[in-house]
Parts: sequence; C-alpha cells; structure tokens
Amino acid sequence: MRKPTRSLARRIGWGALLAAACAASQGCGPPDPLEMTVDADSSVGFAMWKNKAADHLDAAQMADFEEAVREFKYEAMAKGAASGSEAVGEAALQAVNGHTVRDVMEMGLGWELSRLQAERRAQGTAASGNARARTKPGDTASAEFLQDLVQRQEARVREMDKEIASVRRKLVALDPKWNKTEPTRPPVEPTPSQPSVPSPVPPDSPPQRIGCGIIKTQTPAET
Repeated sequence: MRKPTRSLARRIGWGALLAAACAASQGCGPPDPLEMTVDADSSVGFAMWKNKAADHLDAAQMADFEEAVREFKYEAMAKGAASGSEAVGEAALQAVNGHTVRDVMEMGLGWELSRLQAERRAQGTAASGNARARTKPGDTASAEFLQDLVQRQEARVREMDKEIASVRRKLVALDPKWNKTEPTRPPVEPTPSQPSVPSPVPPDSPPQRIGCGIIKTQTPAET
C-alpha cells in the first residue's frame, strides 16, 4: 500500500484539528434535525421533503412525525375544515407547511393526547356503569353478555392507558418542561368524531329494566 505524501499527511492533520475545534466550539456540527422546516406546499413537494428528511431523522422520529401528521388530518375533520380524503390531506399539508418538525410533532401529539384522554374518560365511565348494572334473576344469557362487555371495556381502558403514557413520553422527550405544564392545561371536550360520555343515572334512582333483561343501575356504556 502506498504511503501518503507529506503534503497529504499535513492536510489530513489540519482536517482533524479543524474537526476537533468545531466539535469543541459546537459551531460546526449538523443542526438539530427536529428544527428542519417542513416543506408541504404540495403533496409532491411533501413527499420529496420526507425523502430528504429521512436522511436526518431516525426511524422512531420519522414514525412519530407521521403519527403527528395524522392527527392534523383528524383535527381538520373534527373542526369541519375539510371532508373527503383528498381535501383532508390538503388541509393537513397546509397546516404543517412552514413549521419545524418539532412544532408539528408537539402540536400533533398534543392533540392525540387530548383525544385519547377524552376517549379514555368515556370508556372508563362506560365500564364503571356497566360493572354496576345487574340482570334479572335467572337470566344467564344477559349476565354473560354483560360480563363479557365489561371485560372488553376494561381491557380497552388498559390499552388506552398505555397509549396515553406512550404519547406523554414522546412529548416530554420533545420538551422536558412539557410535563410540568401539562396538568394545568384546560381539558379538551370531545369533538363530534369522539364518543360522548353518557350521563349516569343517579345512584338513588330506581332500577330500570332494559333490553336483554339487564336491570340498569347506571347508564351502560358503548360496546
């Protein structure tokens, strides 16, 4: 193998020194990929931008970004800003265009957290109400139906608790201070696309017989 010339060795040496100086001053390193500006002026432009962004964002960051963009679509539908897949997609692109990746992720994941919390409250109320319901004596079919319903609802509540915790961790990773401000944020009411919490029957109300022979002591939740 041919040895490098003295002039080449000197250039390599100076290059190493320059790299070390840049690292020490933190002035020559690559910018934070989360501070990249999203180019989404068109669907084609957005696709090209994502291809370039994939060279700087790791797989987990790109997946979180895509998750956040989906929430922009849900938000557009919930607010009635657009209808139909094409129009909803266009509205989402307009909303994310010009923002940084970090901003898109914080806004989108924040909406996702609010949506999941509202759905979790509805599902929790549902499970609790059905757990207190009773069936007519001897109505085995209704009792089994009710038991299965409660088990499925409680399982869904546990799944949603995990989803909520996961989104919270992502938001804290984006901004460590977020966890300190989150509890003070006003609650978000369910949008029309989300299930509404059923109004419970007061505990002292007389039982009401409903379908399948179930005696309702609390308003049953959605299946």
